[in-house]
Amino acid sequence: DWPDDPLPPITQVVMEGDKDMRERMAAELDDIKAQRSAFYAGIHAAIPVSEGAVVRHVHPDAWREDVLIDRERRSGSAAKAAARVASRQVLQKYSSLPCPERMDTDAAEAILIGFWAAHELAWVSAD
Repeated sequence: DWPDDPLPPITQVVMEGDKDMRERMAAELDDIKAQRSAFYAGIHAAIPVSEGAVVRHVHPDAWREDVLIDRERRSGSAAKAAARVASRQVLQKYSSLPCPERMDTDAAEAILIGFWAAHELAWVSAD
């Protein structure tokens, strides 16, 4: 059994993606809020969602400018390679989870978007 509200409520979802994807995420967030839980990959988890939770869009250039240095942003392939390295660094510093040896680019960018958003919202410092 999951304890009641084991996590703080979700207040923000920050993501890349087009309008359709943002609308689907907002609908999913509403479903989770109504059910107070989510079921994914065979796992049922209690996930509280704040009444004022919002889905925010971030353009890749915005978070990359803050997270990657100039030479890492010169090409898409350089940015993706740098994201895989930087995401492992974020996990090593801010997570107790083991860091994978190889990081999928989409997962790496999702980690960095989350890190960027947490910094933008002043939930963590970048030092």
